[in-house]
Amino acid sequence: MTRDFSFPTAFASPTSIDVRLNDAPLSGTDHTDVGLQSWGASIILSGLMCASPNRFALDKLQPGATIIELGAGTGLVSLTLAALHPHISSTAPAIIATDYHPAVLDNLRSNIAVNFPENAEPPVHTMLLDWSRPTIPHEPVSMLVAADAVYDPEHAGMLRDCAARLLKQDGIFWLIVTVRVVGKFEGIADTVEAAFVDEQCPRREDFGVLKILQREWLEKQRGIGRGDETGYRLYRIGWADA
Repeated sequence: MTRDFSFPTAFASPTSIDVRLNDAPLSGTDHTDVGLQSWGASIILSGLMCASPNRFALDKLQPGATIIELGAGTGLVSLTLAALHPHISSTAPAIIATDYHPAVLDNLRSNIAVNFPENAEPPVHTMLLDWSRPTIPHEPVSMLVAADAVYDPEHAGMLRDCAARLLKQDGIFWLIVTVRVVGKFEGIADTVEAAFVDEQCPRREDFGVLKILQREWLEKQRGIGRGDETGYRLYRIGWADA
């Protein structure tokens, strides 16, 4: 199924960022059917970034910056960032959409080709990434993003440790999780807070401690997400003094 997304911007031009995806159908009854879908959290995060890029410090990225999306799925957030950034800065960051499943990566590549058909060098690259054994880039990355990537009790800790290995000292990890109070994923969102209690936070002598710097509650929006979603928690995670 092809899905078209249009996110309003704060710019005089363009007034919207448009993304087209190959997306599995959303089931209105089976809330555990994850499929190859664009989940509500990725739609919310993409919309927020388009409406207020400065809120996410996208205008502060330095030349040569790298953004990695963890658990990219259909790639909505990465593709939105790639389409948005030329209107913010003349220097585009390297954007890498990562996932673990070969079928998801194949679909990611197809979605990149659909959205950037005329680019000899597409602005989004894909990479297989195992959170438990992440491939370390030559340089730490400026920004990590993950949208609704926590759907198992151990995922929050894996993402935390992965971020500790990938994120540069002044980098930011934007994590948005979906709060569900019924069904298979009930309470899973709470594992993020548990993963970042003080004694669990990763520490590096040269960087400090990786912790939650800011948290924000986002209301569920009409027509976005599934029936078991009640809202979203947006986290800004980064290194701070121990």
